Amino acid sequence: MFCATAITPCLPYEVHDPFFFYLRQLFLGHVSLNAGGIFANQIAPGYSFNLSQLLHLSPRAQLLPLALIWAGMLALLFRLTIPPATSRVVRWAPVLFSRFLLVFSLAPLLWDPYAIERPGSAHGLTGGMAPGRFLQNVSSPGANATFLHPEKTLPRHDDVIDFAWNDANEPFRAPFCGMWRGEIYIPVSGIYSFVLESDDGSALYLNSGLLIDHWRIGSPPRQTAAVTLSKGFLPITVQYENVIFSGTLRLFWAPPGKPGEIIPPEFLFSR
Repeated sequence: MFCATAITPCLPYEVHDPFFFYLRQLFLGHVSLNAGGIFANQIAPGYSFNLSQLLHLSPRAQLLPLALIWAGMLALLFRLTIPPATSRVVRWAPVLFSRFLLVFSLAPLLWDPYAIERPGSAHGLTGGMAPGRFLQNVSSPGANATFLHPEKTLPRHDDVIDFAWNDANEPFRAPFCGMWRGEIYIPVSGIYSFVLESDDGSALYLNSGLLIDHWRIGSPPRQTAAVTLSKGFLPITVQYENVIFSGTLRLFWAPPGKPGEIIPPEFLFSR
């Protein structure tokens, strides 16, 4: 409950293991994002109150103010309500629990199990979006595709490929297209499954080769491909084209022996 009240994930897919999902988000500093509370509904768009953001703390220290409040209030509550004649074990229980909360909240600052760095690069992919379609063959623009109106390109840097566009947030009126480039880090060698979900067309290039061709309008929204990869950094390119109305674009992967998820930003790099 402590994590669930502080972490506000917005996921378009089912989490395979909620416990490890929350634990991982804690160590990555993806907590209390204030981007739509977990108690929100279609009528009231509730939001999380994030004291740590008001204090301008590091994202990986976002649980610390909440832990201090919980620890102090619990210790005070038990001190006022537990009779003096109560056994030592019962009297020390809230103190030990409060200390556990503090250690739990400090852990992301002291240890980063997901630390992957690429000198000269930032996490996420760099790209751009432009009105119209690709200049090349619309059925397969190719890895070196260019926009029909490059002078109107809107530069972007996105942590993840996870978009849902509609009339309220689309960068341009349809049709429009986009392209993202960078590198992806492969943590272990083995067979990886990639899923490209889009409405309308899209393509995924990995290591300079076409892995998923999703340009056929009317095809299933999800296209999957499996490939054997070696540990290390590989170039990656994602292309997208929205022909009419709203659009979506999401890129998932499933590393060897693990469930599928949106490719996290700590595995994506761009200069």
